[in-house]
Amino acid sequence: MGHLQFRIGLTAPDREASVDIIMPSGVRPDRYYKYGRTPAMPSTAWYRFDYDGSTGAEFPFPQRLRLNFIDGERGDADLIVNSAIIDPGAPGLARTFVTIDFKAAADNVINPRDKGKFWVAILSDADFDARQVNVSSITLGPAAATVFRQRQKVGDADGNGYPDLWVQFRTKDTGIACGDTEVILKAGTPGGELIVGRDVIRTVGCK
Repeated sequence: MGHLQFRIGLTAPDREASVDIIMPSGVRPDRYYKYGRTPAMPSTAWYRFDYDGSTGAEFPFPQRLRLNFIDGERGDADLIVNSAIIDPGAPGLARTFVTIDFKAAADNVINPRDKGKFWVAILSDADFDARQVNVSSITLGPAAATVFRQRQKVGDADGNGYPDLWVQFRTKDTGIACGDTEVILKAGTPGGELIVGRDVIRTVGCK
């Protein structure tokens, strides 16, 4: 996602400051790393800047992170109370949330007792290329079904001009049960990044 560096000037006696950073579309960080020292870590290094109730990173909304600082304390690179907070750091994420399109039937209807197969499209956009996903790592549903015989195809499922990745599953492998209202897909990328996608479903044929 790239590195950030900025300086915040404070007016004494104020020591606290918060900064909201809005990320590009489709980028939803869930952690923030700082470079420097802390009161408990005298050597300069990267460290997780998790929120501890006073300083650290919070994630109040998707695509937005909030950095909370106190002059001279953890998160202020120089650890000096000098009416200035220096922040070299970088947002990060453990997972990327993507959009999927459940293609079992119109209106996302599925019969959990069906013995057939269906397609799910992992959608691409300007910030994410679904073709980078490792097909062998894809799982779907409560039973973590794998792609049936690695069947896949590429095509623009949503008409936005970007090539989407379609993968096929057997209904009975997914663990989808009567009354389920959501299906979750998980997968990995060659870089080791976890992606997660969700879509709503409606089950039928359950009586």
